[in-house]
Amino acid sequence: MKLLAYFTIEYSSSYAYHMKILMIGGTRFFGKRFVQLMLDQGHSITLLTRGQNNDNFGKEVERLIADRTIKEQLKNVIKSNYDIVVDNMLMNAQEAYDSISILQDRIGHYVMTSTLSVYDPQRGAIFESNYDASKFKPSSSHLPESYQHGKRAAEHALIQAPFGISIKHYFLTPN
Repeated sequence: MKLLAYFTIEYSSSYAYHMKILMIGGTRFFGKRFVQLMLDQGHSITLLTRGQNNDNFGKEVERLIADRTIKEQLKNVIKSNYDIVVDNMLMNAQEAYDSISILQDRIGHYVMTSTLSVYDPQRGAIFESNYDASKFKPSSSHLPESYQHGKRAAEHALIQAPFGISIKHYFLTPN
């Protein structure tokens, strides 16, 4: 999978020691494959999930149970420092601001796995340069936001964080 290859090359190889990784999500889809790859490389993984899906990692991972949409739950369970946080579940600006508030003095780098849905529909190839989160104007509406708007707002919020961030847009297939 390209995400796994990308992460391995860009992050894992730049650390001369084993990393302590907090994975928000990670029991489904590409998250579980990422977790296994990081475990195979000798890194320590803490999974933060709602506890609704089983995984096959056994005692190889630490588990934190919380709903990432509820700031107080996150605050109550995240007590450690991490080299990297990989967030598969970030869906809107409020969740991003909550993560920044809780993690700002505890992490080295934050990776948001986002989606091609942040781009407007278009024909042909899509490039990272087709969308600039810094130019996004969050809505002041109190109406429920669309998936695209929520992801864009989350990216916009994260680029203001006091730690290193990476936002990667993926359209993933099983292979």
